Amino acid sequence: SVVDNSYEIKKREEMNRTQFDLKTAADSKPVGKLTDKEDQKIGAVSLATFKTYVTGFGGWHVACGVFAVFWIAEGCKAASDVWLTVWVDEKDGKSELFYFGVYLAFTLAGIVLLTLK
Repeated sequence: SVVDNSYEIKKREEMNRTQFDLKTAADSKPVGKLTDKEDQKIGAVSLATFKTYVTGFGGWHVACGVFAVFWIAEGCKAASDVWLTVWVDEKDGKSELFYFGVYLAFTLAGIVLLTLK
């Protein structure tokens, strides 16, 4: 049919163009490199680099807030672990509900802060 013939003609022309491009590219001299050599610096990270990251992160106030939330969340996790040790030793005669309440408070605070981070 006419549609099939026109499709075949287009495919043949495309193949010829592709073969020509490949042959021409193989025969020609290289024009340039595909990649460039990266610059590498040795030593400490510059303050300008840190400023660029912090600015991209949202500014100093956002970065400090994220770090504060991270450290407080880690503190809550550590406090809940320490509180379990205190609870196991339980020598001051307080109720189980008291120990459980403090443990629950540390754990929930840690979960909320870890979710925020």
